[in-house]
Amino acid sequence: MFERISDFLQGGATLEVNKQGQPTSKDLMVATVALMLNMGHSDSSFGDDEFKSIMSSLNVQFDLSDDEAGHIVDIAEILRKDKAKTGHIMSIIREGFSVEQRELVLSMLWKVVLADGVVEDFEVKYASEVRAQLDLSLESSIRARKNAEKK
Repeated sequence: MFERISDFLQGGATLEVNKQGQPTSKDLMVATVALMLNMGHSDSSFGDDEFKSIMSSLNVQFDLSDDEAGHIVDIAEILRKDKAKTGHIMSIIREGFSVEQRELVLSMLWKVVLADGVVEDFEVKYASEVRAQLDLSLESSIRARKNAEKK
């Protein structure tokens, strides 16, 4: 974790800390995962590949164990089902993360899209809507997708 804080202080994007450099709150983690789950459920099926992508992102970006990540996913799933909370989810992420961190969140979202090997038009549209709601530029969106495609 201290490596990630050091990375943050040196200008690198990490999600283990918020935009102030404080450890990321559970609410911010849950909001991020709810967004990823929304993407995963946007097509007709939510498959193992999409779930594995979300869990991997939680393990890597938030340095969570599988048990901790599973707990966050369970809470996020409840939040995701309440469509009235979508604006609140976006607000939590916008207020909690810097532009670079929000770009990383969008990249994680793209990893979910790419996980099943099929990119549907509505997934691209949803990613575009998320980009706008997270106040990210088109350039940030392109970088986020390219970063997701690399890994």
